[in-house]
Amino acid sequence: YLEAMGMVLPGRFLNRFVRVTDGIGDRAAQRAVSNPQFVSAVQNGNWSLAGTLFHSAAAQEVRNLPASAMPTGWVIEAERTIQAGLGGSRADILIRGPNGEIIEYDWKTTGRSAISSQARREMSRHAGQITSNIGGTIVTQESKSWIDFVRPLLHGVNWP
Repeated sequence: YLEAMGMVLPGRFLNRFVRVTDGIGDRAAQRAVSNPQFVSAVQNGNWSLAGTLFHSAAAQEVRNLPASAMPTGWVIEAERTIQAGLGGSRADILIRGPNGEIIEYDWKTTGRSAISSQARREMSRHAGQITSNIGGTIVTQESKSWIDFVRPLLHGVNWP
């Protein structure tokens, strides 16, 4: 119960992939706030730089995951290039299952930015490129606000 209540959205505790990615977000937030460059970017409202630094921290956390974090046959990758070059895309977190299932998580600054028309077009582009270049069946695409993970750790910030 306490572990579920510690999640951004406690009702989603039963989804193992949500738990794993929320754990990545929690640890990435801790890693990010220990970086003076990240803290300075947040304090100065430089959300682009702060987001880039959070993405890097999250990628490191994905790479640090033990194999046991994922169910047998599932693989998790960070910053996976889906298609290189102009018009290409990269998945912040890409999870692939043993039967071709694909789950994509995308770090966004805020929930509001995740539902913008630009973000929705980006996810559609990702879906098309995943299908063409990686194969499999996309079962979930979801955006997560990195600020939701960082906010409890940094006080006195004028959050967007």
